[in-house]
Amino acid sequence: MNTDEVSAVANNDPHLELMAGERLTFSAQRLFFEGNSGDYMPVGSQLGILLALSFRDDSGHHTTGSAAMVGPGLAVCAAHVLQDQGYAEKLASGEATLVAQAPLPGGMLLWTVLRFSLVPNADLAVLSLTLSSSFPANRHFDFASVTTRMPAVGDELTVTGLSAIRRTEVISSATRVEMVPGCIKVLVIDSYPEGRDRSMLPGPCFAVDCDARGGMSGGPVFDSRGHLVGVVSSSYDGDATT
Repeated sequence: MNTDEVSAVANNDPHLELMAGERLTFSAQRLFFEGNSGDYMPVGSQLGILLALSFRDDSGHHTTGSAAMVGPGLAVCAAHVLQDQGYAEKLASGEATLVAQAPLPGGMLLWTVLRFSLVPNADLAVLSLTLSSSFPANRHFDFASVTTRMPAVGDELTVTGLSAIRRTEVISSATRVEMVPGCIKVLVIDSYPEGRDRSMLPGPCFAVDCDARGGMSGGPVFDSRGHLVGVVSSSYDGDATT
């Protein structure tokens, strides 16, 4: 199995690194995945757009889901990732913090979630983040190019995400999280522009036949033109359809 390794040092106030008048740049990127499939995707190939979400509390560093950067300091994930194990309540009460690890080619960014908002009638949450590691040397940040076009049945998509080999790690001065990247080519098998059901997925969604492993929930899904079209949500009971 191919393995890659990246690291970052936490920095509570990275803005002190910036010189007066120094410029930051941002760009929306379309992502393509030729040559990537299954369990291997080169680390950082999503340019910091793919995030691994980890809750930190008194019992450890819990990596439970994925997310996608969609703007400067803005990300989206599946709402059920925040609601799992009562983490949303712990975040609101200050009993836990939520951090995001963003692999880059040759490095990594760390983000801390300041606020989150659950989107009504959807398994979707919006995250407001602040950088908690050093700025990239080129002072440039990428985020996903988003389309609102509903994929049609038969469209080819790419499902991505990061799954931790161990859900919980001990918090230390050098916390290490081993993750398996997912990059799976899939076809849309159904579309629900008015929602699939009233309880789990009442908002617009679509279905693909995909064996998405735990930890990929909230991971970005891209169309054949490289645009972000959704995030990984729930599975039908008893099968691999997501």
